[in-house]
Amino acid sequence: MALVLGLRMLERVEVGEKMFTVTDILDKGSFFMAETGGSEAALVVSYRAHEIMSNVFVSAGHGSKRIARLVIEAPKNIKIMRREIGRASCRERV
Repeated sequence: MALVLGLRMLERVEVGEKMFTVTDILDKGSFFMAETGGSEAALVVSYRAHEIMSNVFVSAGHGSKRIARLVIEAPKNIKIMRREIGRASCRERV
């Protein structure tokens, strides 16, 4: 089962030990996401899953011009947390 998160530009998601940031939202079904500290951003689209880690795949859901819908498929033992800019809270998949 997939986890779907709505992320604004520059918001982050922590997957296992790695942090990823939405760097640019192109349209309702595509955006760029980069590993924090990494050099290149990957294009995330709705029609193809992109492997960001071993056995962890991401794709784009139907979002908006301001919010990217990140679809994550990962094993249940991998911790996924959404990090919001300017807030101390986070949301965690249990």
